[in-house]
Amino acid sequence: MSHTALHGAYVLLLEDEALINLAMVDLLQEMGCRVSGFMHLEPALAAIERELPDLAVLDVNIDGVPSYQLAEKLQEAGVPFVFVTGYGSPSMRGKWRDFPHCSKPCIPAELTAALMKAVATRSAPKKE
Repeated sequence: MSHTALHGAYVLLLEDEALINLAMVDLLQEMGCRVSGFMHLEPALAAIERELPDLAVLDVNIDGVPSYQLAEKLQEAGVPFVFVTGYGSPSMRGKWRDFPHCSKPCIPAELTAALMKAVATRSAPKKE
């Protein structure tokens, strides 16, 4: 699957650092994605109740709170996602260590590879 598979994809971005958020939005848009950027967990959680994204990019640490609650909801819905972190993969706990991730600052090729891995390994939504 090529990076062109990302063209037109709706991506939810959760990143609490304003400059990094803006840079990530630009990077994802350059990949051809439609992006909704969020800096706080609660609005991002509310957004997925209205419309599920095709993909998500989640900073692990949002104002001192892990983004795992959002990751759990995305996983339950079968939405692939990538974690981004400035702390490296050891900061990810439990089952989350095995999910695609990219270290900040994200190099475009690494983010693209992580997104493509997330899409390739997407799980089906959980049935209730």
